[in-house]
Amino acid sequence: MLPHQIPNPFFRVFSTNTPGASPTFTLTPTFVNETEQAVTPTPGRIHWLRHWRFVYSDSALCQTHRAHRSRLDQYNVALAAYQKGDWASYISNMQQIEALEPTAPDVPYYIGEAYRFQGDYKDALDAYTISLGSSLNFAPAYLGMARVNLLQDPNTDVTKLLDTAIQDDPNYGEAYLERANYYLYHNQPDLALSDLDEANKRMPNSALVQLGYARAYLAQGNVDKGLASAQQPIKLT
Repeated sequence: MLPHQIPNPFFRVFSTNTPGASPTFTLTPTFVNETEQAVTPTPGRIHWLRHWRFVYSDSALCQTHRAHRSRLDQYNVALAAYQKGDWASYISNMQQIEALEPTAPDVPYYIGEAYRFQGDYKDALDAYTISLGSSLNFAPAYLGMARVNLLQDPNTDVTKLLDTAIQDDPNYGEAYLERANYYLYHNQPDLALSDLDEANKRMPNSALVQLGYARAYLAQGNVDKGLASAQQPIKLT
């Protein structure tokens, strides 16, 4: 990889809906006895959203490399804490990264996620708001806000937040799944199935999507399809 093509290690999406290792945390109050699991970001699960572009003199390039290495080391410390579920340490290290990357919306977003995982909803919402201050079109922040609002009150209308997330990123499978869960909670299986179809296109191996199908079909009274869908997560795990 050329020096001017070093990927930014701080702007990546972790697929937290993919079954993985502990720790676990509640997905939403609409999924009874189901958990969303934190996973170890691996090359196959990391999606680079932007890259560093450096066109400097040799001297400036060396300084850039040193700064990049320092930030990468800091990120690795945060990542180790994430993998252990040590949210306090993760937040502390990510806040140090935030000071180095003040305009990157993903950094405060992941800080907000850590607050959400440990049940600190006020600080989570504050962090998501900071994320949107850097980019109003950062879809994950709207999804995070929707999840926190549902955790505080399952009857909260979060459709506008989820609609905005999908509008900003039409390929954001987790937002479709969350909206489907919301519709299921409010006994609207037809709307849920439509969103589950969209989620399934983008997350074809998601056990949570299949569980959503099972709930939707059973809510419609279609027991056969419901039971068939309920068997799919077993095949996927």
